[in-house]
Amino acid sequence: MGLRRQFHVTVSRDSRLNGPKIDPVLRDEQLDSINPWLPTLAIRFSRAF
Repeated sequence: MGLRRQFHVTVSRDSRLNGPKIDPVLRDEQLDSINPWLPTLAIRFSRAF
């Protein structure tokens, strides 16, 4: 169990968030406010048993 950091968040060219009805300033503010730390759970399985 731990944390991992997202280094980069982007919006793809064909996303609805790039459409004409979306306010680009508000979208960029929301993208900048994303918490970059995500909880992570890793489970390892072994065939040694």
